[in-house]
Amino acid sequence: MALISTTSDLELFCTQLNPEFGIAIDTEFMRQNTFFAIPAVVQIAQDNPEHSISICIDATKISDWSSLVNKLETVPFCLAHSPDQDFEIFDQLFGPEWNFTIYDTQVAAALLGEQPQISYAKIIDLILGLEIDKSQSRTNWLRRPLSKAQIDYALADVIHLTATWEKLKEKLEHEERIAWFYSDCQRAIEHHKKTEPTKKAWNSVKGIKRLSGRKFAIAASLAYWREEKARKADLPRRWLLPDDAILDIAEGNESVKSLKNKWSVLAKNEQSVTDLIETPLEIYDNYPTQNFEPLNTVEKTAYKAIKAYCNTQAEHLKLDPAVIANRKTLEKIARGEKDFLDASNWRHSLIIKYLETIQ
Repeated sequence: MALISTTSDLELFCTQLNPEFGIAIDTEFMRQNTFFAIPAVVQIAQDNPEHSISICIDATKISDWSSLVNKLETVPFCLAHSPDQDFEIFDQLFGPEWNFTIYDTQVAAALLGEQPQISYAKIIDLILGLEIDKSQSRTNWLRRPLSKAQIDYALADVIHLTATWEKLKEKLEHEERIAWFYSDCQRAIEHHKKTEPTKKAWNSVKGIKRLSGRKFAIAASLAYWREEKARKADLPRRWLLPDDAILDIAEGNESVKSLKNKWSVLAKNEQSVTDLIETPLEIYDNYPTQNFEPLNTVEKTAYKAIKAYCNTQAEHLKLDPAVIANRKTLEKIARGEKDFLDASNWRHSLIIKYLETIQ
């Protein structure tokens, strides 16, 4: 059986999964005309001394995922490659309370000196010497029936993960970085769980960082409002109200009245939007928009110094410098922000040691 499409078949398959060994997992989904991704396929594979099994699960047909969730929470770990988007699918299918350990092979590769965003195909080629067929990467995963080519492609995303992980794990242990790996993977899950997307909705508005003060507060408030509307209607944000309209209103270039004939969401909610413009949300009052501005002379000097230090550390550890700190992190430190640094984070501890030497 290559494709499961009933709850009973899923329950039967789960009985074949050995709780003593890890499980590889991946998802396929579509996100074109909706706010939320539409789950299409969940792929599962497991290698153990007795046998290797793999399956595609038709996510459009399964209403009860409890048998799989129970198994995923029982096994020692689940393997995935760059699972950030998969986390969203897990939330939809399994509920936001899902609680299983995810080992990210992309994180493992990065901690061994590979590019931070190394692709699955590249890591499989690098570690196993196998070439993955990517011909179905833009296929319609909601079309039924799924073709053999689609199923083979989907399964290829999980059947090689265990062998890849075993080799990556051996190298991580040899380099004494396995603890870094475990903490990074756990931190990624915790970050996903605590993130409140609506409060960061302003970050999806292209060009908003040129605004400050009241104009930023208005634009951010409108972005927050649009986010809630888009989620409720399950429509892409810009279908409801484009970024340019938000910026024009915030900057006073256009009024709600002048735009409501073009964007029905404004016509239907004219008063509530007008109220929001007159009284922006308090969470955006006094927002530190100065952090959007270019670094000043003193900050540039601090930035160059901390960047040079991180580059030296990365060279010593044979890592890509971005694994230690990206530009955003370095700029925050250069501006004098330190509260976000966590001594339990191995990369932050390196930076903290540097900061202690210049105090």
